[in-house]
Order: sequence, then structure tokens, then C-alpha cells
Amino acid sequence: LGARAGTYRAAQQWGDAEGCARQAVELAEATSGKDHIRAARARVPLAVVLRRAGRHAEAEAAYRESLPVFEKALGPSSAPTLVVVLGLAQVLLAAGKCGDAEPLLRRAVAGLEGDLGGSHAKVLAALGLLGQAVRRQGRADEAAQIAADIDARNGAAAQADAPPAGPPATAAPSS
Repeated sequence: LGARAGTYRAAQQWGDAEGCARQAVELAEATSGKDHIRAARARVPLAVVLRRAGRHAEAEAAYRESLPVFEKALGPSSAPTLVVVLGLAQVLLAAGKCGDAEPLLRRAVAGLEGDLGGSHAKVLAALGLLGQAVRRQGRADEAAQIAADIDARNGAAAQADAPPAGPPATAAPSS
């Protein structure tokens, strides 16, 4: 069911994706219990579908229901938990709840940065969302600092990916 829901998500067929995701949640809850990590993991794709469909209140509820289960089962700073934190922050930001999103975004950035490194795409995306949250709260200077930080990290990542400098290649002598 989860794979089928993912296929529908990729095709942006939100109604079909939601139906499959809801079935996956119901199955996981029936077999493992509502507070089991399996049920929480099943709720996250449902939350994603709801968020992308613009149903922010429902998506927020699904993320909030899943987050404590992830925290208890996997730890508050595990990468899967931080991805749920980031998803919840995205929903809150989309719903205009920037003040609520900001601490979650800071938590996600700090945790993911420690796990993945400061120039990882997921960290940079979380920083970008944090910049949006602070800008929407009227803190343009702080948002500009975050944008400069992202640019610096992108530059550092580009340098790290560049081939090492060395002497220019020379053509082999022809006979």
C-alpha cells in the first residue's frame, strides 16, 4: 500500500494517494497499535499527501500524532525523527504559523547538520525554510544572514566537489 501511495504521490493523484495511505495507516494501527512505530511510519506519507493537497490542519495532526512515537522509539535526534520534525515545520510554515515552525526548523537544522554535514541538501533546504520563517516574522536582517550562510555552504560544497588542482594535462608526443 505504501509503495502504491508513493506512485500516486509521484503522479500527483492526491485522492488515490490519500486512499492508499489511509489504508496503510489503518492496517498498521490494527496490527501493531496506534502508538507503535509502524503506525507512526505509516502516518508520515499520509501527512505528506495531505500537506501537498493543501490540507494543512489534517497534515499537522498526522505529524503531531507521529512525532512523539518517533521520539520515543528512535530518539529525539535520530534522522527519521528529524525528518518528521521538518515535515511538521513545513506544514506549519505553509499554514502561516511561522512562530510555531521556527523552533522546529532550528531543531531540524541542528540535528540534521550533525548527522549529514552542513552542506547536505536536506540541511540547506531546512535552512532555507528557516529563512522564510524568520523573514515572514519581520526579521529581514536575520533572514539575510541565513541566506548568506546558505550561499557560503553551497560555495564550500562546490569547492569540495571540484577536482583537485594539478598541473595541466599534456598531450602525449605524437610520432
